Order: sequence, then C-alpha cells, then structure tokens
Amino acid sequence: MNAEKEFKNDLQRLTLNDKTLTQLDLPNNQIKAEGMQALSDALKANQTLTHLDLSESLIDNEKMQAFSEFLKVNPNLIKLDLSHNQIGLKGLKYLSKAIKENQTRNQIESFVE
Repeated sequence: MNAEKEFKNDLQRLTLNDKTLTQLDLPNNQIKAEGMQALSDALKANQTLTHLDLSESLIDNEKMQAFSEFLKVNPNLIKLDLSHNQIGLKGLKYLSKAIKENQTRNQIESFVE
C-alpha cells in the first residue's frame, strides 16, 4: 500500500474511533496542508488515540495552525512527537494556545525540535 492510501486508511480509522488504534506513527511523511486539516478534523472526534508521531513530516507554521485546532477539544492524546519539522515560534504559539484552551486534558507530552 502506498503512503497516500495508508494515510487515508489511518484517517478513516481515526474517524471511526477504531478501538485498536491507540498509537499512530506517521514519521517522514510529506503531509500537505489539506492532509493536516483532514488529520486535525479526524482527531477532533477521536476518542482512542493516545500517541501520535509526526516527526520529520515537513510541518511548518501554517500547517501547525490548522493541525493544532484538534488539541483544543481532544482529551485523549498524551504523547505528540513533532520533532525535526519546520515549526517556528509562530507554530509553537499555536500549539501552546491550543493545549492551554483544552479544559479536559490532564497531560500531554510534546516533542518539538
């Protein structure tokens, strides 16, 4: 299965709250802006995912803005790896603001380099 089909399959599993999907590893993906928006949308309603690895996925400030929206409402994600991306200060502000706005989250461990 190619990377794009695999990504779409993962999005579908997230949207359907597949109980077997608690960890999603998507490192080294060149996720486009629309892909980040689709991932954020799927994660807004997801109740099963606890670990997400998006390291080395060419995420920049613009993509981070759209992606971080799910962090405002999703209470389940506890580990998020965003290391080795192109996230600057603006992107980190989006991330920080979204985490602070979530009133149901107990903790989140985030890696950004």
